[in-house]
Amino acid sequence: MQCCFGRRSVPEERTRSLEQPGPQARLGQRTQKQFYPEYIALLVLPGYIWEEEITKMDMQTYAAFLGVRLIARGELVSVLRAACALDAELIQGVLFFDETTGAQIDFDLRGSWEEVLARLADRQMAGAASDQSASRGPGRPKLGIVCREVCLLPTQWEWLSRQPGGASVALRKLVHEASRNDSSKSALAARRAAVDRVLLALAGNQPGYEEASRALWAGDLERMTGLVREWPGDLGAWAISLLQED
Repeated sequence: MQCCFGRRSVPEERTRSLEQPGPQARLGQRTQKQFYPEYIALLVLPGYIWEEEITKMDMQTYAAFLGVRLIARGELVSVLRAACALDAELIQGVLFFDETTGAQIDFDLRGSWEEVLARLADRQMAGAASDQSASRGPGRPKLGIVCREVCLLPTQWEWLSRQPGGASVALRKLVHEASRNDSSKSALAARRAAVDRVLLALAGNQPGYEEASRALWAGDLERMTGLVREWPGDLGAWAISLLQED
């Protein structure tokens, strides 16, 4: 009896199927190529977001003060980074202001820089979701048109109804023309209000504050500059700089 202990032959088709990766293997290869470490962190870590994305979500400028000393001003990420670079006992005394409105904004600067960014990202994304839900309702939200209540006299409604396109179109045209003609004045008034709001919070007890505030609203920049120049720290220089921006 002749016995053969050689390797069993494998059909050619099966050989090809063993050499070629299956669907799961191919999926694994694509996953390995596509998911780089930074992408994995973006998907896995809760609240993680790049600094560039935070800047895109918030285009306003901010100012950070420690007492009367200006720590930094500019984009939110750069201002927060400068504040976080201070000693731990000093960070608690830093006040942040929105330069567009003059409102004081609180930020949680505990922990590492990555943790600060994560909390900030969660906060901004929650605000964006809230704005999106609030915009839903009557109107045409996809086109940016939101429905709100307007109270007018009967004669005014009659006039609007006779305009081409109806009352809504006529109102949008009127508002557009008024805002275009008054945009520079409105922007200047908003900037003055922002500066006055910050100065009230930080320099309300400084000598000559009330007179400087009156000069500010009167548009007498020269008079205001002379008054705030005597104040300690960077308050006066910051206020004048913001008012002179285009």
